[in-house]
Amino acid sequence: MDGFGYPIALTYKNSPTYKSFLGGFATLVTRVLIGTYLLLFNSQKDALERMKIAGNHLCLHQDFNATLKATRFSEQNKYLAVKIAKCNQEFLEDQYPGQNLTCKSDEEITHLADEVLVQIVYMYEHFDENDYNDSVKPQMNSLYFGLSVEKRLVMIKRVQKNLAQMKDSYFASSLHFFQREYYDIISDYEYRTPMLNDGIFASIQYYQSFQQETVQRSAYTILDDITNTGGFMSIIFAFVNLLINRIQRNLFFQSLIKRNYLVYENPTLSQGSLSKKAKIDQNQDNSNNSIQDFSTISHDKANDQFENDFEWQFDKNKDQREGTAFVDIFKYMKNLQPFKFSYYRYRLLNMLKICKMPNNYKTNYYNEKKTQYQRGQRRLEIQFDIDSILKKLKTLDLLQDIMISKYQRKLFPFLSSNVISIDSKDLQSRSSFKQLVVDEDIQNYLRQVEIQKESNKIDSRLFKNLFKSQQLSHKTEDHPQLLISQIKSDLALDNSTKSDLGQNIIQRAVKKAYTDHLYYEENILKQLQLNK
Repeated sequence: MDGFGYPIALTYKNSPTYKSFLGGFATLVTRVLIGTYLLLFNSQKDALERMKIAGNHLCLHQDFNATLKATRFSEQNKYLAVKIAKCNQEFLEDQYPGQNLTCKSDEEITHLADEVLVQIVYMYEHFDENDYNDSVKPQMNSLYFGLSVEKRLVMIKRVQKNLAQMKDSYFASSLHFFQREYYDIISDYEYRTPMLNDGIFASIQYYQSFQQETVQRSAYTILDDITNTGGFMSIIFAFVNLLINRIQRNLFFQSLIKRNYLVYENPTLSQGSLSKKAKIDQNQDNSNNSIQDFSTISHDKANDQFENDFEWQFDKNKDQREGTAFVDIFKYMKNLQPFKFSYYRYRLLNMLKICKMPNNYKTNYYNEKKTQYQRGQRRLEIQFDIDSILKKLKTLDLLQDIMISKYQRKLFPFLSSNVISIDSKDLQSRSSFKQLVVDEDIQNYLRQVEIQKESNKIDSRLFKNLFKSQQLSHKTEDHPQLLISQIKSDLALDNSTKSDLGQNIIQRAVKKAYTDHLYYEENILKQLQLNK
C-alpha cells in the first residue's frame, strides 16, 4: 500500500492536455471579455457624459440636502417628492433670475403634454461581495414615463438602509471585522389619479423604509480550508507528498528502465580477441592439410573430391568470419544485464561513509549510471505520448501478424534499440522483458537467423542489427589500443587466409590438368588395344 504514489498519465506533444487553435482562441476571447468587464463603467463621470445628462437635465444643487424621517404610514414623517407640473412664472423667475424667461400658456402646455417623455436619473449604492478593495459601489438607474393631461402619475419609492458586515481575514473571522452602511432605492408601487387643478402631471415620492437588510461576507480562513479538506491530517499528507514526490518519480522511472531496457557492463576484449585468433589459426591449419594426392584415386573421384574440397574451402573461409561474429554477438548478449542503480541509495551510502571506494571509481561509476538513467528517462517520456503509442501499436500489430516469425520475436529484446549505450544516438523503441530466454534457446534462435539471413531480408537486417549492437559495446575509451591491435590482427589474418586460399586453388588446378592428361592417354591406349 502506497498512499504517496507517483501519478501516471499519458501526454500529447509534451503536454498533459490537448491544445488546439479553437481552445487558444476561446481562451483569448475570454480574457479580453474579463478585462473589458473590469474596465467598463470605471467611474460615474463617464456614465453621465455618455448619457448626456450634464447640460440637458435639471440637476440638484451641490448644497442640496434632504432628511427622511419615519415611514409613509407614520403620523409624522419627512419625505422627498419630485413633481412635474405646469410652469409657474413666479417660480421660474426665482430659479432663473435676470434671464427674462416666460412660461407658456395653459393651452400650449395642455397641447404638448401628451407628447412629452420624461427621464429621471437617480443614483443608489450597491454592495459587491467579490470586490475586496471597494465593496460599496454607486450605481445609476433611470425612469422613463409619459405625461397625460387627464391622469396624474404617482410613484412611491422607499430608501432602505442596509448594513454590510465584512470578515475578510484569512486567519480568523474575528481579526478583521468591520461594517458599512449603504442605501438602496426600492420601488413599492405606482398608480394614476384624475388630474386636479394644481397642474401636477406626475409625483415621485421617496420615503424612508422601515426594513433593513444585513449582508455578511466571510473570507475562507486557514481553519476553514483545513476543515473542508479533511483537517490537519490532510495537511500532513500534502506535506509528506511534497517531500517524496520527486523521489517517487525517480523510483518510477528506475522501475520502468529496469523492466524495459538492458545495459552493457563493458567487459574486457582481450579474451574475445585471443579466442578469435586461435580459431582462425586452427582453420588455416586444416585448410593447408586438405590437399590430397590425386594420383592415387580415379579420375571421377578426383574431380568430385576437387569440387567438394574447393566449395568446402570457400564456404569455410566465409563461415569463418561469420562464425566469429556469431560468437561475439552471443558473448555480447550474455553480458547484457537489467539496469540496476539507485541514486538515493548511492548518495546515502556515500554520506554515511559505508561504501568506501576510490574517488575515480565512484565518479566514473556514478556518471555512467546517471547518463544511462537520464537517457532511459527521456526515451520513456517520449513513449508516454499517446500519439506515439497509437502509431507504434498499429505498426507492430501489422508487422507481427504478417512478417515476423516466432524465433525472430525472441531476439528483439537484444537489439541495439533496446540497450542503453552512452554512444548510442537513436531513440529506443518500446519493448518488454517479461521473461528472458535461456542461453541454449538464444543460441538456437541466433543460429536460425544466421542460416536464413541470405534468403530472408528480415533475418539479414536482424543479424546486422545484433552485430551493430555488439560493435557499439566495444567503442569504449578504456581499451583504445586493444581495439586497434585487434583490428590489425584481424586484417593480417584475413590477408594470410586469402593468400593460402589462392595457393591452394593453383595447386589444385595443376593437379586437375595433370589428371586430365593421364586420363586422355589412357583412353588412347584402350582404343589401340581394341583396334588390334
